Amino acid sequence: MVTNTANMKQTAAKKHVRKIAPFTVVSAVILIILCLSLIIPFIWGLITAFKTPLEYVGDKLGFPTDWTLANFAEAFKNFTVKVPSGTGSVTYNVWGMLLWSAIYAVGGAIIQAMSCALVAYAVARFNKFKISKVLYSIVIITMILPIVGAMPSELRILRALGIYNTIFGMLILKANFLGAYFLMFHAFFSHIPKDYYEAAAIDGAGNFTILFRIVFPMVKTLFWTIVLLYFLGNWNDYNITLIYAPSYPTLAYGLYSFNMSNNPEIADTPHKMAGAMMLFIPIFLFFCIFQKKLIGENLSAGGIKG
Repeated sequence: MVTNTANMKQTAAKKHVRKIAPFTVVSAVILIILCLSLIIPFIWGLITAFKTPLEYVGDKLGFPTDWTLANFAEAFKNFTVKVPSGTGSVTYNVWGMLLWSAIYAVGGAIIQAMSCALVAYAVARFNKFKISKVLYSIVIITMILPIVGAMPSELRILRALGIYNTIFGMLILKANFLGAYFLMFHAFFSHIPKDYYEAAAIDGAGNFTILFRIVFPMVKTLFWTIVLLYFLGNWNDYNITLIYAPSYPTLAYGLYSFNMSNNPEIADTPHKMAGAMMLFIPIFLFFCIFQKKLIGENLSAGGIKG
């Protein structure tokens, strides 16, 4: 009897053993390789930033025997960029570039998220109109088809409007609703029951009152999460300021100039890595502070049941 019971338990245990599909194994291996391909270069760069140039020449992969912060001090001192201004030029240091980075990254992120949210709300709320279907199709098409050759036309438009090489013009470029975040907002707004709108309308609320006092509080978590994601992208973007507003350099622009510099004091790899890590620190602290909003909070529709 005891033997039969033991055999039954073993049989049941075997039945409950979950079989791992080959696709799952392959996917896990690919993801691990991808993670290592990102983590290993970062660790190497961090270690290299603490080496002296002479030690780096002797050992490019090992740990430093004498950890030094001199590279960071030299990088900070030489982290400058000279930009045109009127008839002359102006040299910005880290603090000057930090100001433009904050304006561009924060302001651009809020403008981008607000543009996506407003258009997505209009498309989802008034989906019976043809223009809503057209706007939704435009977003899908622009995500599928590569849009090339837009830079010259954008530059001509900015110059014609008199906002080229201005911080305002740089922020105007961010006022678009294209991309995957539009679809996220649209999916959220589409699942809001019409009863909310009807009840608010009966109480005398207009469209703007419904949007800002009823709908936006529901989408608050999603909105600020997307603002944070846009912020991360803008913080690392040097292309926009380099091309459209060269007189307003951001830290990413400064890092580009720093890496392209032929200054012998910072021409070696340890100094280059120190400059990159110096720019990485603020965004790392930012991520640590807001990581719950980025990866920890639920982005569902809260108490709304679909």
